[in-house]
Amino acid sequence: QKKKKTGPKRPPTEYNIFIKNKIDELKITNPELKNTQLMSKAAELWSLNKKERQEEQEQETNLET
Repeated sequence: QKKKKTGPKRPPTEYNIFIKNKIDELKITNPELKNTQLMSKAAELWSLNKKERQEEQEQETNLET
């Protein structure tokens, strides 16, 4: 039998928040897609978004130096 965890839950990660919001948006714009397809699309958007954020941070770092 599994032991129940006690204590507070961890807060959602940035990824969890992003995926939840994007899946909601994608359901509205693409109601015909299945949940697995929505998750794949949201994960793909996360990857693109992550690359853009990294590039922005690099540019900000270069401007500071």
